[in-house]
Amino acid sequence: MDSNVGESISTDDQRPNNILDILNDHCIQEIFTHLCTNLDFLNVAGVCKKFRENARKSLLACFKKLSIDNYICFSDVPPKRIPSFLRIFGDQLNMINLNYTATSQEIPHSDYIRLGHIDMITNYCSKTLLQLEIACSNDVQLDMEISSQFVVLEKLSINSSTINKLSPFPKLKELMLFKVKVKNCDWLKYEFPKLEQLYLLTDGLNDELFIEFQKKNPQLKSLTVIKSSLSSCIFQNIETRLPNLEELVYIAREDIHQFNANDFLHISNLTKLKCLIISERRLPKEPLIKSLGKKKVPIKKLEINDVLRR
Repeated sequence: MDSNVGESISTDDQRPNNILDILNDHCIQEIFTHLCTNLDFLNVAGVCKKFRENARKSLLACFKKLSIDNYICFSDVPPKRIPSFLRIFGDQLNMINLNYTATSQEIPHSDYIRLGHIDMITNYCSKTLLQLEIACSNDVQLDMEISSQFVVLEKLSINSSTINKLSPFPKLKELMLFKVKVKNCDWLKYEFPKLEQLYLLTDGLNDELFIEFQKKNPQLKSLTVIKSSLSSCIFQNIETRLPNLEELVYIAREDIHQFNANDFLHISNLTKLKCLIISERRLPKEPLIKSLGKKKVPIKKLEINDVLRR
Protein backbone atom coordinates (compact mmCIF):
# COMPACT_ATOMS: atom_id res chain seq x y z
CA MET A 1 0.00 0.00 0.00
CA ASP A 2 2.87 2.29 0.84
CA SER A 3 4.28 1.88 -2.66
CA ASN A 4 0.90 2.77 -4.19
CA VAL A 5 0.75 5.89 -2.11
CA GLY A 6 4.22 6.80 -3.31
CA GLU A 7 3.23 6.29 -6.91
CA SER A 8 0.17 8.47 -6.40
CA ILE A 9 2.24 11.25 -4.94
CA SER A 10 4.75 11.00 -7.76
CA THR A 11 1.97 11.27 -10.36
CA ASP A 12 0.50 14.33 -8.66
CA ASP A 13 3.88 16.01 -8.61
CA GLN A 14 4.18 15.59 -12.38
CA ARG A 15 0.92 17.38 -13.15
CA PRO A 16 1.43 20.77 -14.80
CA ASN A 17 0.66 23.85 -12.76
CA ASN A 18 -0.59 25.68 -15.87
CA ILE A 19 -3.02 24.17 -18.37
CA LEU A 20 -1.18 26.02 -21.14
CA ASP A 21 1.71 23.59 -20.63
CA ILE A 22 -0.39 20.71 -22.00
CA LEU A 23 -2.46 22.58 -24.64
CA ASN A 24 -0.67 22.83 -27.96
CA ASP A 25 -1.40 25.55 -30.51
CA HIS A 26 -3.79 23.35 -32.48
CA CYS A 27 -5.96 22.75 -29.40
CA ILE A 28 -6.04 26.43 -28.49
CA GLN A 29 -6.96 27.44 -32.02
CA GLU A 30 -9.74 24.85 -32.12
CA ILE A 31 -11.17 26.32 -28.91
CA PHE A 32 -10.95 29.85 -30.30
CA THR A 33 -12.98 28.89 -33.39
CA HIS A 34 -16.00 28.75 -31.07
CA LEU A 35 -15.71 32.42 -30.10
CA CYS A 36 -18.76 34.45 -31.12
CA THR A 37 -17.68 38.09 -31.61
CA ASN A 38 -14.77 40.34 -32.50
CA LEU A 39 -14.74 41.41 -28.85
CA ASP A 40 -14.26 37.78 -27.75
CA PHE A 41 -11.15 37.52 -29.91
CA LEU A 42 -9.82 40.78 -28.50
CA ASN A 43 -10.40 39.58 -24.94
CA VAL A 44 -8.53 36.29 -25.36
CA ALA A 45 -5.74 38.05 -27.25
CA GLY A 46 -5.17 40.17 -24.16
CA VAL A 47 -4.53 37.19 -21.87
CA CYS A 48 -0.96 36.40 -22.91
CA LYS A 49 1.38 36.29 -25.89
CA LYS A 50 0.52 32.66 -26.68
CA PHE A 51 -3.21 33.41 -26.75
CA ARG A 52 -2.62 36.49 -28.90
CA GLU A 53 -0.67 34.53 -31.50
CA ASN A 54 -3.28 31.78 -31.64
CA ALA A 55 -6.19 34.24 -31.71
CA ARG A 56 -4.66 35.84 -34.79
CA LYS A 57 -4.27 32.45 -36.48
CA SER A 58 -7.83 31.34 -35.69
CA LEU A 59 -9.72 34.51 -36.62
CA LEU A 60 -12.67 33.30 -38.71
CA ALA A 61 -13.62 34.84 -42.04
CA CYS A 62 -16.87 36.19 -40.57
CA PHE A 63 -14.86 38.26 -38.09
CA LYS A 64 -12.57 39.80 -40.70
CA LYS A 65 -14.99 42.69 -41.04
CA LEU A 66 -15.38 45.42 -38.47
CA SER A 67 -18.01 48.07 -37.75
CA ILE A 68 -16.70 51.12 -35.91
CA ASP A 69 -19.20 53.54 -34.40
CA ASN A 70 -18.99 56.21 -31.74
CA TYR A 71 -22.09 54.65 -30.15
CA ILE A 72 -21.11 51.44 -28.37
CA CYS A 73 -24.38 49.67 -29.26
CA PHE A 74 -23.56 49.92 -32.98
CA SER A 75 -19.87 49.08 -32.76
CA ASP A 76 -18.48 45.53 -32.94
CA VAL A 77 -15.88 46.51 -30.36
CA PRO A 78 -16.24 49.23 -27.67
CA PRO A 79 -14.88 52.53 -29.08
CA LYS A 80 -12.08 52.82 -26.54
CA ARG A 81 -10.78 49.36 -27.51
CA ILE A 82 -10.80 49.88 -31.28
CA PRO A 83 -7.08 50.86 -31.37
CA SER A 84 -6.12 47.62 -29.61
CA PHE A 85 -8.21 45.52 -32.00
CA LEU A 86 -6.70 47.21 -35.06
CA ARG A 87 -3.16 46.79 -33.74
CA ILE A 88 -3.67 43.05 -33.20
CA PHE A 89 -6.03 42.05 -36.03
CA GLY A 90 -5.88 44.99 -38.46
CA ASP A 91 -3.68 43.22 -41.00
CA GLN A 92 -6.32 40.47 -41.33
CA LEU A 93 -9.40 42.62 -41.87
CA ASN A 94 -11.09 42.62 -45.28
CA MET A 95 -13.88 45.11 -44.62
CA ILE A 96 -14.35 48.12 -42.34
CA ASN A 97 -17.50 50.20 -41.87
CA LEU A 98 -16.52 53.46 -40.20
CA ASN A 99 -19.65 55.27 -39.05
CA TYR A 100 -19.64 58.53 -37.11
CA THR A 101 -23.25 58.60 -35.95
CA ALA A 102 -24.73 62.07 -35.56
CA THR A 103 -24.26 63.63 -32.16
CA SER A 104 -25.35 66.92 -30.63
CA GLN A 105 -21.86 68.32 -31.11
CA GLU A 106 -19.17 67.84 -33.72
CA ILE A 107 -16.71 65.11 -32.85
CA PRO A 108 -13.23 66.55 -32.25
CA HIS A 109 -10.31 65.22 -34.28
CA SER A 110 -8.85 63.49 -31.22
CA ASP A 111 -11.98 61.35 -31.00
CA TYR A 112 -11.60 60.29 -34.62
CA ILE A 113 -8.18 58.92 -33.78
CA ARG A 114 -9.55 57.17 -30.72
CA LEU A 115 -12.44 55.65 -32.68
CA GLY A 116 -10.21 54.24 -35.40
CA HIS A 117 -10.02 57.08 -37.91
CA ILE A 118 -8.42 56.88 -41.36
CA ASP A 119 -4.87 57.32 -40.03
CA MET A 120 -5.19 54.24 -37.83
CA ILE A 121 -6.87 52.16 -40.55
CA THR A 122 -4.11 53.17 -42.96
CA ASN A 123 -1.40 52.12 -40.51
CA TYR A 124 -2.81 48.71 -39.59
CA CYS A 125 -5.18 47.57 -42.36
CA SER A 126 -4.06 48.98 -45.70
CA LYS A 127 -2.34 45.82 -46.99
CA THR A 128 -5.38 43.52 -46.75
CA LEU A 129 -8.47 45.75 -46.75
CA LEU A 130 -10.82 45.07 -49.68
CA GLN A 131 -13.78 47.26 -48.72
CA LEU A 132 -13.94 50.55 -46.81
CA GLU A 133 -17.20 52.35 -46.04
CA ILE A 134 -17.13 55.74 -44.33
CA ALA A 135 -20.37 57.31 -43.14
CA CYS A 136 -19.95 60.69 -41.46
CA SER A 137 -23.14 62.30 -40.21
CA ASN A 138 -21.18 65.27 -38.94
CA ASP A 139 -19.47 67.76 -41.21
CA VAL A 140 -16.30 65.70 -41.49
CA GLN A 141 -13.52 66.68 -43.88
CA LEU A 142 -11.45 63.82 -45.27
CA ASP A 143 -8.04 63.80 -46.91
CA MET A 144 -8.06 60.60 -48.97
CA GLU A 145 -4.61 61.07 -50.50
CA ILE A 146 -3.54 57.66 -49.19
CA SER A 147 -4.34 55.47 -52.17
CA SER A 148 -0.85 54.07 -52.72
CA GLN A 149 -0.94 52.42 -49.29
CA PHE A 150 -4.25 50.59 -49.92
CA VAL A 151 -2.80 48.16 -52.42
CA VAL A 152 -5.79 45.76 -52.66
CA LEU A 153 -8.79 47.99 -51.86
CA GLU A 154 -11.64 47.18 -54.29
CA LYS A 155 -14.59 49.16 -52.93
CA LEU A 156 -14.65 52.63 -51.39
CA SER A 157 -17.91 54.21 -50.22
CA ILE A 158 -18.07 57.67 -48.61
CA ASN A 159 -21.34 59.07 -47.29
CA SER A 160 -22.17 62.56 -45.99
CA SER A 161 -18.81 64.24 -45.71
CA THR A 162 -16.49 66.70 -47.38
CA ILE A 163 -13.50 65.44 -49.35
CA ASN A 164 -10.51 67.74 -49.53
CA LYS A 165 -8.34 65.37 -51.55
CA LEU A 166 -8.85 62.06 -53.32
CA SER A 167 -6.27 60.12 -55.30
CA PRO A 168 -6.62 56.92 -57.39
CA PHE A 169 -6.47 53.48 -55.78
CA PRO A 170 -4.64 50.91 -57.93
CA LYS A 171 -7.14 48.03 -57.47
CA LEU A 172 -10.35 50.00 -56.87
CA LYS A 173 -13.34 48.54 -58.75
CA GLU A 174 -16.22 50.45 -57.16
CA LEU A 175 -16.34 54.08 -55.97
CA MET A 176 -19.44 55.55 -54.30
CA LEU A 177 -19.65 59.19 -53.23
CA PHE A 178 -23.05 59.72 -51.63
CA LYS A 179 -24.05 63.19 -50.40
CA VAL A 180 -20.42 64.24 -50.62
CA LYS A 181 -19.03 67.71 -51.20
CA VAL A 182 -15.79 67.66 -53.20
CA LYS A 183 -13.48 70.62 -52.61
CA ASN A 184 -10.71 69.50 -54.94
CA CYS A 185 -11.56 67.88 -58.29
CA ASP A 186 -8.00 66.97 -59.26
CA TRP A 187 -8.86 63.28 -58.79
CA LEU A 188 -10.91 63.51 -62.00
CA LYS A 189 -7.65 63.94 -63.92
CA TYR A 190 -6.36 60.53 -62.86
CA GLU A 191 -6.63 57.03 -64.19
CA PHE A 192 -8.30 54.45 -61.94
CA PRO A 193 -7.03 51.36 -63.82
CA LYS A 194 -9.49 48.82 -62.36
CA LEU A 195 -12.54 51.03 -61.78
CA GLU A 196 -15.78 49.54 -63.18
CA GLN A 197 -18.55 51.20 -61.13
CA LEU A 198 -18.89 54.87 -60.25
CA TYR A 199 -21.77 56.30 -58.18
CA LEU A 200 -21.97 60.07 -57.70
CA LEU A 201 -24.36 62.09 -55.61
CA THR A 202 -21.91 64.90 -55.29
CA ASP A 203 -21.49 68.66 -55.21
CA GLY A 204 -18.46 70.46 -56.59
CA LEU A 205 -17.91 68.61 -59.89
CA ASN A 206 -17.58 70.32 -63.25
CA ASP A 207 -18.36 69.05 -66.76
CA GLU A 208 -14.94 69.61 -68.29
CA LEU A 209 -13.04 67.63 -65.68
CA PHE A 210 -15.62 64.86 -65.64
CA ILE A 211 -15.30 64.43 -69.40
CA GLU A 212 -11.54 64.21 -68.87
CA PHE A 213 -12.19 61.53 -66.26
CA GLN A 214 -14.20 59.52 -68.80
CA LYS A 215 -11.30 59.66 -71.25
CA LYS A 216 -8.91 58.39 -68.60
CA ASN A 217 -11.19 55.50 -67.60
CA PRO A 218 -12.71 53.85 -70.69
CA GLN A 219 -13.06 50.53 -68.83
CA LEU A 220 -16.00 51.91 -66.78
CA LYS A 221 -19.07 49.64 -66.97
CA SER A 222 -21.54 51.35 -64.64
CA LEU A 223 -22.08 55.10 -64.16
CA THR A 224 -24.64 56.66 -61.81
CA VAL A 225 -24.95 60.45 -61.56
CA ILE A 226 -27.67 61.67 -59.19
CA LYS A 227 -28.52 65.34 -58.62
CA SER A 228 -24.95 66.47 -59.05
CA SER A 229 -23.65 69.68 -60.60
CA LEU A 230 -22.95 67.87 -63.90
CA SER A 231 -25.02 68.90 -66.95
CA SER A 232 -26.18 67.02 -70.05
CA CYS A 233 -23.00 67.89 -71.98
CA ILE A 234 -21.19 65.00 -70.25
CA PHE A 235 -23.04 62.74 -72.74
CA GLN A 236 -21.65 64.38 -75.88
CA ASN A 237 -19.66 61.69 -77.74
CA ILE A 238 -19.80 59.50 -74.65
CA GLU A 239 -19.45 56.41 -76.84
CA THR A 240 -15.86 57.37 -77.70
CA ARG A 241 -14.87 57.75 -74.05
CA LEU A 242 -16.87 54.96 -72.36
CA PRO A 243 -17.35 52.25 -75.01
CA ASN A 244 -17.76 49.52 -72.37
CA LEU A 245 -20.61 51.17 -70.47
CA GLU A 246 -23.41 48.72 -69.62
CA GLU A 247 -25.41 50.68 -67.03
CA LEU A 248 -26.19 54.41 -67.00
CA VAL A 249 -28.30 56.26 -64.44
CA TYR A 250 -28.74 60.03 -64.62
CA ILE A 251 -31.06 61.94 -62.27
CA ALA A 252 -30.90 65.64 -63.10
CA ARG A 253 -30.84 68.44 -60.58
CA GLU A 254 -33.49 71.06 -61.26
CA ASP A 255 -31.21 74.04 -60.70
CA ILE A 256 -28.81 72.98 -63.49
CA HIS A 257 -29.76 75.36 -66.31
CA GLN A 258 -27.44 74.04 -69.02
CA PHE A 259 -29.47 71.51 -71.02
CA ASN A 260 -29.52 70.18 -74.57
CA ALA A 261 -31.83 67.31 -75.53
CA ASN A 262 -29.51 66.34 -78.38
CA ASP A 263 -26.77 65.51 -75.89
CA PHE A 264 -28.79 62.51 -74.74
CA LEU A 265 -29.02 61.07 -78.26
CA HIS A 266 -25.32 60.18 -78.04
CA ILE A 267 -26.29 57.56 -75.43
CA SER A 268 -27.80 55.46 -78.23
CA ASN A 269 -24.27 54.97 -79.59
CA LEU A 270 -23.30 52.89 -76.54
CA THR A 271 -23.38 49.45 -78.13
CA LYS A 272 -23.08 47.50 -74.84
CA LEU A 273 -25.67 49.44 -72.83
CA LYS A 274 -28.16 47.16 -71.03
CA CYS A 275 -29.69 49.44 -68.40
CA LEU A 276 -30.67 53.09 -68.89
CA ILE A 277 -32.48 55.22 -66.31
CA ILE A 278 -32.93 58.95 -66.91
CA SER A 279 -34.92 61.48 -64.93
CA GLU A 280 -34.81 64.89 -66.62
CA ARG A 281 -38.18 66.63 -66.89
CA ARG A 282 -37.05 68.69 -69.93
CA LEU A 283 -36.09 65.62 -71.96
CA PRO A 284 -38.63 64.28 -74.50
CA LYS A 285 -38.80 60.48 -74.48
CA GLU A 286 -39.59 59.65 -78.09
CA PRO A 287 -36.40 60.75 -79.92
CA LEU A 288 -34.10 58.86 -77.58
CA ILE A 289 -36.27 55.73 -77.53
CA LYS A 290 -36.45 55.68 -81.33
CA SER A 291 -32.69 56.15 -81.62
CA LEU A 292 -32.04 53.28 -79.18
CA GLY A 293 -34.27 51.01 -81.23
CA LYS A 294 -32.87 52.06 -84.57
CA LYS A 295 -29.30 51.33 -83.45
CA LYS A 296 -30.33 48.07 -81.79
CA VAL A 297 -28.85 48.90 -78.41
CA PRO A 298 -29.26 45.75 -76.23
CA ILE A 299 -31.36 47.52 -73.58
CA LYS A 300 -32.99 45.24 -71.00
CA LYS A 301 -34.17 47.93 -68.59
CA LEU A 302 -35.30 51.38 -69.70
CA GLU A 303 -36.85 54.16 -67.60
CA ILE A 304 -37.10 57.73 -68.85
CA ASN A 305 -38.80 60.28 -66.62
CA ASP A 306 -40.66 57.51 -64.82
CA VAL A 307 -40.90 56.96 -61.08
CA LEU A 308 -38.02 54.73 -60.05
CA ARG A 309 -39.01 51.49 -58.39
CA ARG A 310 -36.49 50.36 -55.81
